Amino acid sequence: MGGFIYAIAFDSGILKVGQGIDALRRIGNHRRNAAFHGVGVVNEWVSPPHVEYAANERKLIEFCSTRGIREGNGRSEHFTSLDFATVTAFAQSLPMTPSHTSTAAVIDKGLILDASVLTALARQDATTIIMVQQLNNGQIQLVVPSLTAAEALLRAGGRAEQAALLQGLQRLKMTTVGEYGDILDVVTVAGDLNCQSLGDAQAVCEACRYQYPILTLDRGHWEKVIRETSDAFTVTAVSDSDDQERIRSGVRS
Repeated sequence: MGGFIYAIAFDSGILKVGQGIDALRRIGNHRRNAAFHGVGVVNEWVSPPHVEYAANERKLIEFCSTRGIREGNGRSEHFTSLDFATVTAFAQSLPMTPSHTSTAAVIDKGLILDASVLTALARQDATTIIMVQQLNNGQIQLVVPSLTAAEALLRAGGRAEQAALLQGLQRLKMTTVGEYGDILDVVTVAGDLNCQSLGDAQAVCEACRYQYPILTLDRGHWEKVIRETSDAFTVTAVSDSDDQERIRSGVRS
């Protein structure tokens, strides 16, 4: 679980930096877009997967902003008048905690609730409600992505009592509501990973932000995204034999 930072130098003199949970796909997209405009790639660098990738991207952009010329608007990640080796040397100096952490270890810290879990809660599924209560009692932090909750409410029927039930999650001691923050990040993840909804994309963003697995009742729903992102994040299904007892009991080992 984690993400990458990267840098790409084009033969137009532009240097692009960025981050993503699937950097190879992102770079591939940049290559194709550049080729469409007759521009080639002359150099590229990708970090190993690490925990601090989002903060490191901000540091990398700041570094480039103070030493080069920023193209376009103030949010652009494209620069000129920069030396590729200097930029990548700085990037490699940033802290990079390996993001390969066992699922069992992070379950003891927290979980991201996906739309299948939140939909079951909105429909007042007794088994799911008990599971969430047990997790809360076991001091497991539960992150509820706001866009995912909205999607779940629509799936469940959108009734006022269902909305009240999902809003009631906020009163649990160990629950955190995940705000979508920069909607562009969510939209970018949705496009890069071909997520089926913005709710799924926000769940992925929160999983990478908190370094927690996504808890689902439907592993099949996530299989394609998991294959395309390898170790960027993990998904834990309630039915998974290795994690089932830990999740259902909500007790730390």
